[in-house]
Amino acid sequence: AAAQKYPQAISLDDAMFGHMLGPASWGAPDLEPAYLLEASQKLYWPGKRQLRGNIARAQANSAFHAVGEERLQVVQAAKVAYYEYFLAHRRLAVLADSTRLVENFREIAKTKYESAEVEQQDVLLADVELAELERQRLELIRTERVARARINTLLLVAPHYRLPPPPTQLRLMEPLPEAQELQGVALSQRPELAARAARVQAERYSAALAHKEFFPDVEFVGRYDAFWQEEELRPMVGLNVNMPIYKEKRWAAVREANYRTAQEQAALDSQVNELAFEVEQAAQLVQESRSTIAVYQDRLLPTARHSVDSAQASYIAGRLDFLRLIESQRQLLLLQDRYYSVLAEYFERRAALERIVGVPVM
Repeated sequence: AAAQKYPQAISLDDAMFGHMLGPASWGAPDLEPAYLLEASQKLYWPGKRQLRGNIARAQANSAFHAVGEERLQVVQAAKVAYYEYFLAHRRLAVLADSTRLVENFREIAKTKYESAEVEQQDVLLADVELAELERQRLELIRTERVARARINTLLLVAPHYRLPPPPTQLRLMEPLPEAQELQGVALSQRPELAARAARVQAERYSAALAHKEFFPDVEFVGRYDAFWQEEELRPMVGLNVNMPIYKEKRWAAVREANYRTAQEQAALDSQVNELAFEVEQAAQLVQESRSTIAVYQDRLLPTARHSVDSAQASYIAGRLDFLRLIESQRQLLLLQDRYYSVLAEYFERRAALERIVGVPVM
């Protein structure tokens, strides 16, 4: 739509046609019928139409790059929705594993209770824990359905439309380039900056056009005036010229255009400075998530799994009470849940960084 303003801006005004009659002359015995035919065309001072076209083109460029910025936001929204969908599935899988583990604990407790090694309280504690896990499962089912509905909304299909399950694991991407390199890419690729730069250029063209308004426009006129009874006097040519004598309003237009140019330029400079900060912040968040994932993979999760195995062996041997066994299981469930949350957050933060930079970060 913005691109269609250019041919309108450079076009000439419509030619004008006029016709007048002298009714009393028609039928008068000593007069010829009197009438007047007139055509005129307005021509602008050289350069005005070109500047108007340049303004329209710059505004179209701004609109084009604004669409690019919207695309980046849609891409980020789709990625975030997908990673939330992935997280919901992984949390359900972790909960299912934990449920099977507690069911195994319950069977062990039941066997020990039947042999009078422990009290019935251990079996009841297991039942309570299984009920709590079922409550969490219902909550996660709702989370998964909401994540699926968000993706389907972006795909323009019904919210309940079935989707294929996500993978069971996401591979971490390569480490990020240096922040200075990312900032350079962002300055050259971010559509929002290009859109703002186009608006600056449009205001500069507006300022140049405001200066052109000090020069007159010309309207050429051709006329055939049959009110003159002498045929030699009837054909006429001429022109009309506007008189730009009211200077103050034109200087005010120049000042307005200059102020708007300064405003857009200041906004562009501010965006450039803010973009450097946003790239640095987003890159640091990605690096933090990557390091946190390594801590979970290398230290926290192996230790928690070993703690559960050790607690189970100690409970079977009668050296540990059932409550501490359940606590070790809860700790493992919590750590696994947090691990997948951090993993999904890593990819979400990377998607945010790619939107800020303007291109995929490899």
